[in-house]
Amino acid sequence: MKPFYQETELLFTFVSKHDFDTLADLCDDDFGIIDLDPQGKNVVVHDRAGWENWFRTLLKN
Repeated sequence: MKPFYQETELLFTFVSKHDFDTLADLCDDDFGIIDLDPQGKNVVVHDRAGWENWFRTLLKN
């Protein structure tokens, strides 16, 4: 089995369902790092609210 294969499959499911709570639980190590927005600009995610805002922005298209 490949490392993180099951987690990656779960991510696709949670993203398609816009299941923010489960995604945040699975991705909580993303807090405090720099991610990218759809235009390629840096976004610093410090907390759950910031992560949800970043995630909702990605999926609004």
